[in-house]
Amino acid sequence: MTPDEIAQEHLDRGIEHHEAKRYGEAEAEYRKGLELTPNDPYLHHNLGSALWTMGNTDAGIEHYREAVRLGADFFAPHCDLALAVAIRVRKHPTLEGWREVRTLALSALAIGPRDRSLLYDLALAEWFLNNRSGAIRLFREIVSQDENDLEALNLLARALQRTWQWREMFKTSVKLCTHPDFNGSDLDRRNIRAALKSAAIGLSGLAIYICWKLRRR
Repeated sequence: MTPDEIAQEHLDRGIEHHEAKRYGEAEAEYRKGLELTPNDPYLHHNLGSALWTMGNTDAGIEHYREAVRLGADFFAPHCDLALAVAIRVRKHPTLEGWREVRTLALSALAIGPRDRSLLYDLALAEWFLNNRSGAIRLFREIVSQDENDLEALNLLARALQRTWQWREMFKTSVKLCTHPDFNGSDLDRRNIRAALKSAAIGLSGLAIYICWKLRRR
């Protein structure tokens, strides 16, 4: 058997262990495969996944990066790299970190489906990088995929509140707080009340302005 064929056997056995949640055994098989074919993106991606699942996040991310660097043209390593980096950045947020999340998420979305988790992370990155309109557009896309996604509705309502888009903010907040499955925290409820109050004030002001303009005609 050639080295490639033996490495493929290690990959196949590793996947069997992986699917059975025997991550340590899976890691060992992937590493044996990489000793024979160190430039195999599939082995690097699967090893990264096993390491990430076992809590070795930094090593997992590095193997995801290596899979992408080696020219992996399949979606999984690009997606997993973006999601893993985003989790790390949310724990220790920096502007540089959010820029990397945006770059990685856009790269993954360019070759794969509009994955909801990627859209979430990209929306958060755009928000923290001060691209408020881009973040709101992405939150709207997430909600359009599933109108029962309460987390997306909550984030959209809060984003609209910050940008004073009163009418949509009012509609989104009402939809959220009247949803039968909504059981938000006290903070969520305070945010919604603040959004509704801001929307009511804004719409009242708009109505007064329109009446004033009509009287001047």
